[in-house]
Amino acid sequence: MFLVYYGHFAQRLIECGSASAGLQWKLIYSFHIPFFFFLSGIFFKPGSSLLPFAYDRFKRRIIPVLFFSAMALPLWVLMKDKSLLSLINDVYWNYLTGFPSLNRATWFFICLFTVEIGMMIFARQFSLQKHYRLCAYAVFFFLTGYFLNVHGNKIAQLFHMKNNFWYINDAFFAASFYIAGFASRTYFCSPVRPTKEIPVLFVLGIILFSTFNLNDGPFPAVLPAVMMVCSSYGNFLLFGITALSGTLFILFLIRLIPGSFKLAEYIGRQTAIYLGLGGITTMFIDTPLIRYGGFVPDSQLATFVYCVLYVSTMMLLLAPLSFILNKYMPMLVGGKVPRSQVLRCKPFHRTSGIK
Repeated sequence: MFLVYYGHFAQRLIECGSASAGLQWKLIYSFHIPFFFFLSGIFFKPGSSLLPFAYDRFKRRIIPVLFFSAMALPLWVLMKDKSLLSLINDVYWNYLTGFPSLNRATWFFICLFTVEIGMMIFARQFSLQKHYRLCAYAVFFFLTGYFLNVHGNKIAQLFHMKNNFWYINDAFFAASFYIAGFASRTYFCSPVRPTKEIPVLFVLGIILFSTFNLNDGPFPAVLPAVMMVCSSYGNFLLFGITALSGTLFILFLIRLIPGSFKLAEYIGRQTAIYLGLGGITTMFIDTPLIRYGGFVPDSQLATFVYCVLYVSTMMLLLAPLSFILNKYMPMLVGGKVPRSQVLRCKPFHRTSGIK
């Protein structure tokens, strides 16, 4: 979540004229959303009944989208100078087709919902045993995502539907990382082995930092970087290499950091709330504060320090609100997230889905 807030704030700095924020923003956006899907896949449990599972996921994914959009609605009226009726008239079709235009950060919930329902259906038809099958599935989903993003408009016209309906095109890319996370779950719940994992971390870091800026597009989005929300991936091979190396780099880094951090665990248990609130801060708070402060960094170090201080402060300020929402309105923000130590948990018995 820190990277999400950092990336959003860096994007606002770019829009306010910071030339130095672009490189850091491009680095974060090259892998941080695939990392979320990979992490979600670690918790995937195939075998549940489809309808109860879909109902549960609707409550945990779609209800928060509507709730955080409703939170943003008054700010649209006050700060964007639009009437309530005109806003509702403008956005209702967007929500029916899966685009949360009032709170765009919540697009991740919709795409994750599509991925989870699709993966549950997929798991009922295909065996999820043995890693070679899971690797093959991940490659299949990635290549299908590439095909849909190249030919999505033609396919949508053929079936007379909106392109990327409920992020179906991007869901295939996301599913490739989701299934990779599922395949890796036993490893990331095993004891840490520093002598073996530190060299791996070093290699992953080299791959990540040497490839993320090589991806020069073409990018259909306004800003020249990977933006899954805009189906903007640039060179698909470089996207895959950087996204996977960045995802694994963060996971190994977390595993190798000693000790326990209560605040980080608290934020982690309320990721859904912070994501929804982050959509509001990035649309209505970040840019006004940058312009009010009058400081736009012009070096990489100044940008890094500025972003770290701002994001840390913002996340601390949002902690009381997130606590209130989680305590008194849990059903509106995705339900209570159980405490988890997925990256440091004790080894568990292998399930029938992994061998």
